[in-house]
Amino acid sequence: MRLQTTFVGASLLVNIGIGVGVFLASGAKINLPTSILLFSYVTFCILFARNLYKSGSSPIQFAVLIYFGYAFVLPGLYQAGSAVYFWPSNVLGYEFELAASLIVFFAAISMILSEYIRPGAGSIYRKKRLELNHKKSSNAALLLSLLSLTYSLFLLWKYGPGLFFVSRGAVGGLIESSFGGGGVGFGLVKTLVQGVAIGALIVSSYLYFNSKDEGSNRKYSIAFLLAVASNFIVNFPLAVPRFYLVAVVFVITFSVFYDGFRKYKALLGCCVPIVMFLIFPLLGRLNRTEEINKELELVSFSEYLAHGDLDGFQSLMNAIYLVSVDGVSFGNGIFSALLFFIPRSLWTSKELPTGQAAAELAGYHFTNISMPFPGELYTNFGYLGVLVGMYMFMSFVKKMDSYYNERSGGVEKAMLCIALAAYMPILFRGSILSTIQGFLCSLFAILIWSLLRKFVFPGLKNGR
Repeated sequence: MRLQTTFVGASLLVNIGIGVGVFLASGAKINLPTSILLFSYVTFCILFARNLYKSGSSPIQFAVLIYFGYAFVLPGLYQAGSAVYFWPSNVLGYEFELAASLIVFFAAISMILSEYIRPGAGSIYRKKRLELNHKKSSNAALLLSLLSLTYSLFLLWKYGPGLFFVSRGAVGGLIESSFGGGGVGFGLVKTLVQGVAIGALIVSSYLYFNSKDEGSNRKYSIAFLLAVASNFIVNFPLAVPRFYLVAVVFVITFSVFYDGFRKYKALLGCCVPIVMFLIFPLLGRLNRTEEINKELELVSFSEYLAHGDLDGFQSLMNAIYLVSVDGVSFGNGIFSALLFFIPRSLWTSKELPTGQAAAELAGYHFTNISMPFPGELYTNFGYLGVLVGMYMFMSFVKKMDSYYNERSGGVEKAMLCIALAAYMPILFRGSILSTIQGFLCSLFAILIWSLLRKFVFPGLKNGR
């Protein structure tokens, strides 16, 4: 406990030091936007230290805070202070910076309120044995992984290895040359099978490494290996966006190292800035060119803080302008994301991804742009939507974390928690309509496993 406290304290001091250093490096004068952002960053530092100190793992909150602090508020502080933004835009200036900083402020306040109202909820660790019929569960997991691998191999056979085992930078050109205008369809199909593969990995890894049932371990292990093979094909590390790699790493961390993550979370928390600002940008330089870039160069800290990877604050300014022109959508944007599978030909009022719509209005030449979750709430419901929506969202996160920490509510809810934590960085970064498909497909895979074990193998007795 003393060592954990030391790491938590070190993380808090390092994070506050990073915030102060970024503020000074930006050359910012103290004004209202930068003051609000600095306050919001300190709020993150407190919440992150509290998360690291909890006895429970609370993986979803852990993932939310990583994006909120390091990839959203901190870059926003630098960009607002230095007036250096990555995207050429018609939407810049003090007025938009102030309005965007208020969105960040309301989000931070809601996160604090959700944490300190019923502060103990969801933070207690209770180690319980998984109560499952392992014979049913192992058969269902094996069938799910087999289905995932079969479909992955079918896509590999149909389209060839050239669209799967190349660098991410080459994928776009290969799709365009292979499909022309039909590449969108292939992209959607691949996204769906990527989500199913990650869902199969969640199911098999959680059961294999946490069941401790000798009679079913062989089937669990085969299911896990099949899921790994499926992910190697459709989520080949050099060919996919980095958030898929983050999702896979988080799945392994929260499933395989269930106890290890809880024990060493404070130490891992101290390492997050290194991963965010050293390893993550290096991975981006590795696979964004048509050929694998073997001559990697370190990205300077200040350069990366103003990079397009961390454009969330600038996207908020676009959201302010979008609402000033078109008004709030009163939930249509969120419904469009949840019902992404309905084609626009049948739903004429279906929204574009919020980041794209706002970027087009702001005059961007490239419109595949993020829109952080607070920005989604703002474009749907205004400032009140940010305040209320973020409180409800973080309360939901706390509740879901409790299912993982306490192993209560059934194994499906623990798997749902792992899926939320795995996808949370990209879901929170947004736009939701652009990023939710893979997550929902992973949930669909978990649902398939649950239905298989309940209805396809109903007569099997537990093999203990």
